[in-house]
Amino acid sequence: MAVIIGPGCISCGVCVGECPVEALELGGSGVIVDAGKCTECGDCVSSCPSSILSLPEGAGKSAAETKETSAEPSQESAPVVKAEKKAAPVPGGDVWSGVWVVIEYNRGEVAPVSWELLGEGRKLANDIGCELAGVLVGHDVEAVIPEAFAHGAEKVYVVDDPVLKDYRTQPYAEAITDLVRRYQPEIILMGATAMGRDVFPVVATKMQTGLTADCTVLSIDPNSKLLLQTRPAFGG
Repeated sequence: MAVIIGPGCISCGVCVGECPVEALELGGSGVIVDAGKCTECGDCVSSCPSSILSLPEGAGKSAAETKETSAEPSQESAPVVKAEKKAAPVPGGDVWSGVWVVIEYNRGEVAPVSWELLGEGRKLANDIGCELAGVLVGHDVEAVIPEAFAHGAEKVYVVDDPVLKDYRTQPYAEAITDLVRRYQPEIILMGATAMGRDVFPVVATKMQTGLTADCTVLSIDPNSKLLLQTRPAFGG
């Protein structure tokens, strides 16, 4: 018996590095397992960003096991929550609160629209009476955290992993989706950049929620506290 590899491998190589007995390697169509070496320890299962690895029933660690998250405040009023990519959903949670802005960080640069959106997010959060948080996904993103606080974020959620060094749709979408499922924001904003247009539809599909692109005005209805979105449209 050995670890079971399901469909959907993105050839990221994370599991290969996690395997303590070198039973995994990357092949032409994805990861390959050497059944003779595999000890069914489960380290690869918990590290897979695509959740396509599993163990035979009753073997090793549970395939549903998730890594713990830790909160490490950088200062009392500006907490940073460092979360693993495989964050667990809130059991039975039904309260969704907070405004999030995904801070687009790629190849050492932050998209300027991210800082503009934190300003817009601040207005929305004030009108609702909730918290404004930034979301950073990538690798070696620590230097960006103080800037996020300086632009109005009260909290920053960080997913930092070598596999996220260069942007790819699936790993980024998985990281953002897992954070959303765990911490349950009611509004998420991201710039209409090439990355935003690529990753946000995937996140919306995974969460089975709505997505409005190319908004020019965002506001909160004073009575219902729902988000009002204005976007250009043409009649004919």
